[in-house]
Amino acid sequence: MSELLTLSATVSDQDEIFDKIKLAIHDRVTIEFEYRELDDRSTVRVVNPHLLGLMDNSATMDAYQIGGESCEGRLPGWRRFRLANIVRLKRSSNRFEPRSEFRMVPRRWKGVFESVNRIHRHIAGKRSMDE
Repeated sequence: MSELLTLSATVSDQDEIFDKIKLAIHDRVTIEFEYRELDDRSTVRVVNPHLLGLMDNSATMDAYQIGGESCEGRLPGWRRFRLANIVRLKRSSNRFEPRSEFRMVPRRWKGVFESVNRIHRHIAGKRSMDE
């Protein structure tokens, strides 16, 4: 990936990132992005996004990281990302199946915009009505 912008992302950039993540969760596709760390360096992350919600008054994504770099070192694994720190998000054509161990803990989230669980329930409900 190319050199990062040093300025904060604009509101319209954040809106676009929000929309892309929401759609990636709905479509169950892998995404890649650069993530700004606390020390202002950036690392590339490749993830399967599972939830987009509001936590601590910030738009936040829970995702299963499958590639790229991690300050925690071990991959693959579960990570939480603040959308304000995400830049240069790209959608891939690689689809994923939601991880069976994924569980949303409702009391931690002030709101959920999109979740693989919500999509799964909707699809399962639609199938049972069609049968």
